[in-house]
Amino acid sequence: MIQFIPEARLFGELDKPVPGLRLALQDCGRKLAAHIRAHRRAVDEEKKKSYIELYIPHIGIALREILGFSEKTESEIVATLKDVLERSRSREMIRE
Repeated sequence: MIQFIPEARLFGELDKPVPGLRLALQDCGRKLAAHIRAHRRAVDEEKKKSYIELYIPHIGIALREILGFSEKTESEIVATLKDVLERSRSREMIRE
């Protein structure tokens, strides 16, 4: 024999765990959004870094032409700029 449960009592019992479930889903959504934002920031950071790396040799050439540096000095400047880029970008990644 199947016992009859009034509909009001059945749904009344279900309403109690729903706020906890709702809060858990909201927390999960916040964590997922934070993860997606962090991934997007990392991708954007990598794009910026690649753009800067692309133009570093041209900056070295321009400095050599403007200031009259030798090619050896130009290569040292390019290496220094790449080193500064690596250190500054890695510091930003650590900060986040």
